[in-house]
Amino acid sequence: MADPKFIPPESPPPELPGGRTRPSLLVAVEELPGVARRIDLDRRLLERTCPFGASEEEPPFGPDDLELLLLTVQERFGAEAALLRHQAVMALGSVDSDEAVRRLVELALSPIEHEDVRIFALTVLPENAAGELLDRLAEDPSAAVAAYVRRRRDGRTERPPVPAHVPLDPQTGRRECRCGDPCRCC
Repeated sequence: MADPKFIPPESPPPELPGGRTRPSLLVAVEELPGVARRIDLDRRLLERTCPFGASEEEPPFGPDDLELLLLTVQERFGAEAALLRHQAVMALGSVDSDEAVRRLVELALSPIEHEDVRIFALTVLPENAAGELLDRLAEDPSAAVAAYVRRRRDGRTERPPVPAHVPLDPQTGRRECRCGDPCRCC
């Protein structure tokens, strides 16, 4: 064990310029159209996760959102963006674009992607694009992906709503949406 008399004393933390606390700043995002579009897309992605929230009518994503959806899917690092990324993968399936299908195929085949992302990508791929992948991924090293592929080939899986909802929390005791319409997950 080290002799405590040889350990130098701890130096005080450096003083930050302007002090340790600063007042928050509000920024008008209307002046930053790229930031405003991303905030709007994130809001629409997260809106679809509440079991009491948005309706199941039509996914609110279109070709105008493709560039930002692809960017959101690409942002792999950071736990705070994991739900947004999952929702963006699901939303890509609702955008009619060859680029979206190509990116979903890349995600499904990538061994470095999380299993859930790969399965979500397979789930939302159009049948014609997914068909050839199912044979290829049936013996995937990931047990979860291989099991999903085998169930899907056997017709034992059901496609989740796009984008997927977070399951209903049984602890709340609520059984219907705040708007009065039952959710699919209720």
